[in-house]
Amino acid sequence: MDKVELRTLAEALGELINAYRILTGKRPMAPFVGFAVDCGTPALVEHIILQAKAVCLLAESSQDFAPAAAACARSAMEVGALVAWLAKPKDSYEREGRWLGYFKSLEDFYRKQAKELKTRDPKESKEAQEILSSDLKKMSAPRFGRNIVPVSKPSLKDMMIDLGYEHLYTSYRELCELIHGGPETISRHRAPYRSLSIPFGFEFGLFSNNKLDWQIIFKATGWGVGVSAYHSSLNLGFNNSKCANLLNAHKRLEALVGQLK
Repeated sequence: MDKVELRTLAEALGELINAYRILTGKRPMAPFVGFAVDCGTPALVEHIILQAKAVCLLAESSQDFAPAAAACARSAMEVGALVAWLAKPKDSYEREGRWLGYFKSLEDFYRKQAKELKTRDPKESKEAQEILSSDLKKMSAPRFGRNIVPVSKPSLKDMMIDLGYEHLYTSYRELCELIHGGPETISRHRAPYRSLSIPFGFEFGLFSNNKLDWQIIFKATGWGVGVSAYHSSLNLGFNNSKCANLLNAHKRLEALVGQLK
């Protein structure tokens, strides 16, 4: 694929990021009014933007960096779906319930970490568990006389179904294949080889369909930025009208990605 095409896509993705920056400011501000979710999702958007910037840099450096860019794209897609799922409910209590469920889903991870620490430093393990317990207790407290009902964090696929983007889940699976070192990785880096000295063998290098790889990468990354920035912006107080440039920037990127077919 011509490098100019990659540069054009990188520029369009950069414009999408810039549209969010113009809307919310270089460092978005969110007042805390009792609900942690609305002060948490913008932080997750910042993580997604970093992944997107890395995709741009890799694309502009060499089309051969597709597997590395795929890792960033997958992260942008995963966290983008999480942000949109957390921010989707209009009711603040429902959003906070999802936020609480999201943190509870991390509980098992931290407990396992504490167990590992226990073999090296029992005191540190105990402190980690106490901090976790304290944080969850605070997050579970009623707000303004109303209880917060935790909503269990679903799988990525179920989140995308809930958001109406189930059709994009196949793109996520493609990204997983690009970075997990599965059998498909072999076909991307190995090709049959024959010579007088080697009647049958293989040569190794990069033999993947870069055009298809980068199409999925930019589609997934753009979706992660677009969907997370939009939902987070709504909860920051911006209406659909003010988000118009953000939505249009995403549409322009989608159109360019479509031209690679």
